[in-house]
Amino acid sequence: MLKNALPKIVTGQVPGPKAQAIIERRENAIPGAIKCVYPVVIERGEGAMIEDVDGNAYLDWVGGVGVLNIGYSHPEIVDAVKEQSEKYFHGMFNIVTHEGYVSLAEKMNAIVPVRGQEKKTFFANSGAEADENAVKIAKAFTKRPNIIVFSGGFHGRTMLTMTMTSKKAYAHGLGPFPDGIYRAQFPYLYRSPAQMSSEDAIAYYIDSIHRVFEESSPAEYVAAIVVEPLQGEGGFIPAPIEWVQAVRRICDDYGILLIADEVQTGFCRTGKMFASDYWKDAGAEPDIITTAKSIAAGLPISAITARTEIMDSVKGGTIGGTFCGNPLACTSALKVIEIMERDQLDKRACEISEIAFNRFDQWKKNLMSLAMLEELEL
Repeated sequence: MLKNALPKIVTGQVPGPKAQAIIERRENAIPGAIKCVYPVVIERGEGAMIEDVDGNAYLDWVGGVGVLNIGYSHPEIVDAVKEQSEKYFHGMFNIVTHEGYVSLAEKMNAIVPVRGQEKKTFFANSGAEADENAVKIAKAFTKRPNIIVFSGGFHGRTMLTMTMTSKKAYAHGLGPFPDGIYRAQFPYLYRSPAQMSSEDAIAYYIDSIHRVFEESSPAEYVAAIVVEPLQGEGGFIPAPIEWVQAVRRICDDYGILLIADEVQTGFCRTGKMFASDYWKDAGAEPDIITTAKSIAAGLPISAITARTEIMDSVKGGTIGGTFCGNPLACTSALKVIEIMERDQLDKRACEISEIAFNRFDQWKKNLMSLAMLEELEL
């Protein structure tokens, strides 16, 4: 089976002749702005392995950029989606109800750690759509115009979310951009300024939020603060729990909603089903959580979850869309969550983490020992 195979290159070089021909066709047919990082043309995938059109086998470390947390072509997902496909592919949820959407919303309401007992969920198609809808909901609930985001943040490529995104290479030449988006500094304790202690660094980064209130938008005009629990594009930097607790207090003091963008971190990637579970354990759960990526093993769907009073503040017709909550994607997502809970993939992530960190620590010790030897020789 491919999923148990070892990587191998049978063409002598990559890409092989078949892949090269398809890549050349791609260059002629697809905008150059949509880059392909690796010279690989996939033929099939199983587990963490992919085989290209030339028969080369690769260990895939990317997983569709955080999408394939249960691997390629999981047989239970394939069977569930096949069964649903024989009934119907599509039913716009604004027009006709399908049970898969309702069941998935109920499941998300049960497991997503947002503040409040009664929760509601609705679905979109991508992480960017989820983040944009979360901002819309926050504005509807608070009746406020502005939001705060952070340095290093990535939230998508729609007009609003690429404005929210810190790295402006994603928005080059595409302005003007929406107003009302202000940026504070994301905490990076490993490289904190002036070699501050962790406590002083937390205070420094929290002060940058207060500076936004002073210099850009008074707190009473801020609808939401949007945070990635662990930044992806920003360098895989976790938000310190002490900082999250302080941000939660700021939100409570000023009536601001706290939005956790879990598009990349959700679904067992951090040792819990959601990274915000760590926030909840610390008494700092967010008001809204957005999820996508690995929710449906590769089928396009994203989710927005919040307590009922927030969701019910939105006027009819302002959320939803043609393909949102597609039946095939809902079926896949329900099966993905079932597999993750049954097979305890959150615990598996912790096991892999322990192995990796032990190895990393050993490398660090080896490098330190080598540096000491070199210093003695000098």
